[in-house]
Amino acid sequence: MLKIIQTMALWGIDVFPVEVQVDVRNGLPGFSLVGLPDSSIREARDRVGAALSNSGYDLPPRKYTINLAPADRKKEGSSFDLPIAFGILATIENINVSENFIFVGELGLDAQVRKVSGIIAMAQKVKEMGKVLVFPNTQVQEIAKVKDLLSLSVTCVKDLLTITQKKPKYRFKNSPQEFDFPIKFEDIIGLDHIKRGLEIAALGRHSVLLYGSPGTGKSMSAKALASILLPNSPKKQDEIQNIYSSIGQEKSLNEIPFRSPHHSSSTAAILGGGIPLKPGEISLAHGGVLFLDELPEFSRQILEGLREPMEEGSISISRAQEKQNFPADFMLIAALNPCPCGYHGTSKCKCNQYQITRYLSKISGPILDRFDMALSFYPSDANLLTLKGKNVKSTSKFIRDKLLKCKQKEGKNLQDYLDEIKQNPSCAMAFTEIQNQEEYSKRAQYKHLNVAHTIAMLENRKLQAIDLWETLEYRQFTFLK
Repeated sequence: MLKIIQTMALWGIDVFPVEVQVDVRNGLPGFSLVGLPDSSIREARDRVGAALSNSGYDLPPRKYTINLAPADRKKEGSSFDLPIAFGILATIENINVSENFIFVGELGLDAQVRKVSGIIAMAQKVKEMGKVLVFPNTQVQEIAKVKDLLSLSVTCVKDLLTITQKKPKYRFKNSPQEFDFPIKFEDIIGLDHIKRGLEIAALGRHSVLLYGSPGTGKSMSAKALASILLPNSPKKQDEIQNIYSSIGQEKSLNEIPFRSPHHSSSTAAILGGGIPLKPGEISLAHGGVLFLDELPEFSRQILEGLREPMEEGSISISRAQEKQNFPADFMLIAALNPCPCGYHGTSKCKCNQYQITRYLSKISGPILDRFDMALSFYPSDANLLTLKGKNVKSTSKFIRDKLLKCKQKEGKNLQDYLDEIKQNPSCAMAFTEIQNQEEYSKRAQYKHLNVAHTIAMLENRKLQAIDLWETLEYRQFTFLK
């Protein structure tokens, strides 16, 4: 007897439909699993057998053949346990199987249905197909993030016997949890010029290079930045949920991703890769912040690999047998010291000029050219006890509410910006002087004008020459030259 159960297979962060074809017939007892399964799927033979036995269903001594179609695509993961078990039960108990149900779930030896990776992507695909998702009851909260999805949850194998008789329901709940950021702007003492720069960066999602000696507040400022970033669009929130679900993690709807990988991380861990291909840190920072502390300590391959994602907002990874495109629209914040010991310009510094040059030369011109802003940190020479207390206008909540009221900037290219400043003689004169002074590349011209427009947007006015001059303060990369 043949039964066909519908399921989904995870491929990177995407999914594709799979038919689990279960054939049970008389013959030499055996259990064959075909259709390019990986080792975790091949082990389903033991998990499913034990789960059915512990549920009171001893398998008759027959020949069981399970095919995963299409047979020419490799499948991976433990989400096939539930459809395989239901297919076997359907043949034994002669249960009518509807193509309208999509089954996903892992089975424990105790017959309990366990959570699987990629449930968000699977749910979104099932919704597009207009079908019903049968999923582990432990993932109800994740499924509730997907709107207009009909679903049924199962707790154990016995629930499968009556699953087709139950009425599917919608579980969507548009109630994002309030996320409390560990570090906020009000926790930073002083550094008003840094706060102003980060406020501009947050509004325009500009990449920022933080430069200064150890202990001056670079890392703390970078972590506080996430607390003032604007919320992501619903589409980008779905992408974030999809990415984290593919690696078996959950993310609250309004949480801004903040990733801070160590400089010893591998290229695959940062950019994405592995076997099979998985998203890296730049994709996990999609819609949020990627903070690279001690930037020169990262390998040259990683730093150069950031160039394309910073421009495109995604990364395409190709291997001999597969290719994946992962979202990577992140806001890059990088921090570095002025020299290997970190105290260049003070009596503490023990580095010679060759060591300093060698240290800073690890950051190439092309990657440096992709930063929008540079903020310099200096050791505080003020008595911290004399500084004023927290100002309401410097809190993360106040700044974020202020940014939310700003008019969103339209996407413009370099020619659009140049045409606009030509209509303003003072702006045209200021930009010409700046260009002659800095000898900008085309990309640098665009980034300068882009930051200047963000400043004007923050001040709720049209672009003025003063915005161009303020931008120049944030684009001083002379410490690396």
